[in-house]
Amino acid sequence: MTIERALLSDLDGLIALMRQYYAYDRLEFDPDRAASAMAQLIGTSEYGAVWLLRDGSRIAGYLALCLGFSLESGGRDAFLDEIFVMEPFRNRGWGSKLIETALEAAELAGVCSVHLTVEQSNPHALRLYRRHGFIPRRATMLTRRCASRA
Repeated sequence: MTIERALLSDLDGLIALMRQYYAYDRLEFDPDRAASAMAQLIGTSEYGAVWLLRDGSRIAGYLALCLGFSLESGGRDAFLDEIFVMEPFRNRGWGSKLIETALEAAELAGVCSVHLTVEQSNPHALRLYRRHGFIPRRATMLTRRCASRA
C-alpha cells in the first residue's frame, strides 16, 4: 500500500471511488460536476491537493484537502473536504496515514487551521478525527449554493 499525490490520469478511478463514498454517506452525486471539480483541484495546486491510497494499481482510498483563507484562523486555512477508504482497507490505519499526509502538507503550506465536517451519526469517524487533534466547535456550519453554481 502506498500514498501518493493524485494526477489527472487518476481522474476516472477517483470518480468511481467518489461515487462509492457519496453512496456510503447518502449524498447526491453528479458525476460531471464531481469530475470537473476534482480535475480543477488536482490541476491547480493553489486550490489544494488530493492523495490516493493505492493497493498496487487499484485506488483503495483518497483524501482531498482544499486551501482557503480565514481572518478568524489568522491566515491560510484548509478544509479536509473528503476522505474515503474502501471497506476491505478500513481499520488498518490507512485513514490515519492519509490524514497525517494531508496535515504535513498543510503545515508546509503555512496553513493555520484545518477544518472538516463529520456526521454526528458516524462515531468511528469522530474518534478518528479526535485522535488527530480535531475538536468540535460551538459554531454550526451553514451552506448556501451560489446561483451560478447550483
